Amino acid sequence: MIYVLEGINGVGKSSVARYINDRFNIPAFRNFKDSEYFLNPRFANKAIEELVVANFLGRIKIVSSIVLDRSLISSYVYNKVFGHDKTIKFVHKNLVVWMNELHNGPNGPLNIIYIDGEAKKCIKRIGAKKNIFKLDGVGELYNAKAIQDEYNFIMANLKDTNDKVNFIKIYNNNTLSDLYTKAKDIFSNLESGNV
Repeated sequence: MIYVLEGINGVGKSSVARYINDRFNIPAFRNFKDSEYFLNPRFANKAIEELVVANFLGRIKIVSSIVLDRSLISSYVYNKVFGHDKTIKFVHKNLVVWMNELHNGPNGPLNIIYIDGEAKKCIKRIGAKKNIFKLDGVGELYNAKAIQDEYNFIMANLKDTNDKVNFIKIYNNNTLSDLYTKAKDIFSNLESGNV
């Protein structure tokens, strides 16, 4: 099975990926650092790399399940919010292709786990760890609600385009222990085939 963790910066995706790796021994893979991934004006190359990963996982059977920390969905959201129109057209055109490659390949099914949380708290949490990203002179903090709204929009849209992919939403109420409990329950059920 392939698990994709998605959500706004600071919501807990990487923490969940590490927890799932430790708890279930499922390898977690993060393609790029945030600053290289979707916050780069030359992002189209990163989107192509995401499609290559999907193509690889869609053709080669791996031994175990895998967790992908971020995906092409993040690329879409951040480029949309920050107005990178050329990249958006490319990414939007390929989102369904990416999803189908992962879901229909030998490692499927695809499970997209969207972690939601209070946007401003998430961005402040990330900002406390490192400098808040700047794009076009505007900090991510000031666009937190727009980023979260775009995630909600694209998740609903993708869910409508493919009823075979599992879309699961977790709400992070700002405690890691609660988030880990929710993730443990979801992964236990998915790995045992109960969902």
